[in-house]
Amino acid sequence: KQAIVHVGLGKVSFGAEKNTHMSAMVWDVNNNLVKRIPVATSFFSLDMTRFAFSPDGKYFAIASSDKVEIFDTEKWESDVVFTITGSFRAFQFTPNSRYIFLAKPVQSYLFDLHTNSKRVLDGWVVGVSNDVNRVFTVNNDNSFSLLNTKTNEIEKRFQGHRAPVGTVTHTTDETWVLSGGADGT
Repeated sequence: KQAIVHVGLGKVSFGAEKNTHMSAMVWDVNNNLVKRIPVATSFFSLDMTRFAFSPDGKYFAIASSDKVEIFDTEKWESDVVFTITGSFRAFQFTPNSRYIFLAKPVQSYLFDLHTNSKRVLDGWVVGVSNDVNRVFTVNNDNSFSLLNTKTNEIEKRFQGHRAPVGTVTHTTDETWVLSGGADGT
């Protein structure tokens, strides 16, 4: 598994060390090891371990079946840990790098990196806007919608997938929306 950051920091690889312990290894653009981060995980939760860099490159996050751990990429120290339980289906930073979005089957969570708080989103949420008051939700006909959580009104409906949508994100300025579905598009 790898996470690659576009701001020139490098990449992360994940795997077993010689002692069979799992680690995330952060590499710079010249393939020099920057940081080795031990990851406590069981064999059964390996498929749920995910990594992400924030779009601005200031944070690195590891999500596993029991927690989300956030690191400052200057000091490489764990700044914040949010406790979670069970499997999740999506894990990403918002394009403005302020929030981490973690989607579970029935509820989703937003972790605010400025206030170190957690917000629960009910329903089948697959993505969030920068202001987090608008979320992308899945519809039963393989489409998805942009829902205003303050007014509970659908602002826009997106169609075109031939199978359920699993994740949605957008560009930092919110002019482009990117979606991924089970149909491979």
